[in-house]
Amino acid sequence: MQTLPMCLLSTMLCAQVSAETAKESGPPMPAAVERKRQLEEFARDAAKYEMTLETSKPKRLELHAQPVLNWDGSAFVWLKDGRPEVIGAFWTRMNPRSGALEYGHAFHSLSGSPIAAKFDSQLVWSPKEPGLQFKPVEGAEPADPESRPRSVQLRSLAREFSAIQWKGGRSQLRMLTQPVFRYEPTAGATKDGAIFAFTNTEFGTDPDALLLLEAREFDGKLRWEYAFARFHYVELSGNHRGKEVWRVNDTWNQRKQHVFGAGPGRDSVYYSVLR
Repeated sequence: MQTLPMCLLSTMLCAQVSAETAKESGPPMPAAVERKRQLEEFARDAAKYEMTLETSKPKRLELHAQPVLNWDGSAFVWLKDGRPEVIGAFWTRMNPRSGALEYGHAFHSLSGSPIAAKFDSQLVWSPKEPGLQFKPVEGAEPADPESRPRSVQLRSLAREFSAIQWKGGRSQLRMLTQPVFRYEPTAGATKDGAIFAFTNTEFGTDPDALLLLEAREFDGKLRWEYAFARFHYVELSGNHRGKEVWRVNDTWNQRKQHVFGAGPGRDSVYYSVLR
């Protein structure tokens, strides 16, 4: 019988052991590692923002540490007494001409007060007008005084609303099944609320429009009110029970002029820019 040289036998044994070890530990996951790095980078960018309500006594908003939604990017909210006053999105993209990696930031005011947003002490965004226009939900029962029943009411009411994107034609957006953020403020007229996101099904969970539902004090009672918010520059509309109640125009031409830390547009309630 012919025998193998000792060095070759040793090499074969080592290769077998390495293969079995790799099989047990699973294949390498470079995509998962890159994904983790991206999410951490989005969180670092969010943490660098100082969001301040420009009221008679300026109030710094508190960043909710965890993202309220992840897709190819992440969305974060900044709070006052537990209520979201700002929602922001962070993502990356490859410049089609230069091939360079670019970092996108977008914000929408959910507040009734002016806001100043500074990134590493540099003013980036400063909307002056209220970010939302709340309206009573027609036909809705009064908000329940208890938190758990209100949670059921929130989801039921949300299903009465829909959103449409008008980019190259009519495209029905899909509402995510769960609110991206539920809140019960500790002060103010709002006692309960939730943010629901609408997405273009082509892009998974990337939000294009938002719906806020809030239980607000009115004439000594709690009533349900709603407001839509854009989270994309394209033309969008919103319906309640099939009736259009909200519409915003395409703002791409303005978006092209945005410059991080300068330039026109940074006083808009919705602002998208590359840093």
